[in-house]
Amino acid sequence: MAVFQRYVSVDWSGRGTEHERVPLGIATADRDAPMRLVHPPGHPAVSRWKRTEIREWLGTILGHGEPKALVALDFGEPPDAMALQAAMQ
Repeated sequence: MAVFQRYVSVDWSGRGTEHERVPLGIATADRDAPMRLVHPPGHPAVSRWKRTEIREWLGTILGHGEPKALVALDFGEPPDAMALQAAMQ
């Protein structure tokens, strides 16, 4: 049996502030389904995310009772430890 039932890839590397819609993206696949792009909740025609929306979305899909997920974050450039800690709070 596979350890993970869901796979998520997050492109976090777009420039902008926490509350701007910037070219950030999320793709996800369940174990038996093809990869698909995910749109921000409530914005089905929008492909740009706010970083705050990504954190909220991740909190939802990683919550209790949800399928186990492996999440990969592409920061573009390696973040320093303080910036990474601030981004994930």
